[in-house]
Amino acid sequence: MAIGEWSFQELRSSQSPQAKVRGSASFKWIENGAFLLMHQGGEEEPEATWLIGRDESTELFRVRYFDARGVSRIYEMSFKDGEWKM
Repeated sequence: MAIGEWSFQELRSSQSPQAKVRGSASFKWIENGAFLLMHQGGEEEPEATWLIGRDESTELFRVRYFDARGVSRIYEMSFKDGEWKM
């Protein structure tokens, strides 16, 4: 089930806090809501796919990341008090 698609004008990261990256992201639920699939693309960023799932034994989510350069990573993230941390 598709959730939506958004454009971003100033995506910032801890690795490049001064960078202002433009692009878009789309989200949809897959596997009956077990995972959230995010596709991201930007003018300066490679196309990327994020597979987000909850770890019910903790308050954390696990994220599998893969991009057009062949880079793959596993991240932890949390949602708390209206803040999304990865």
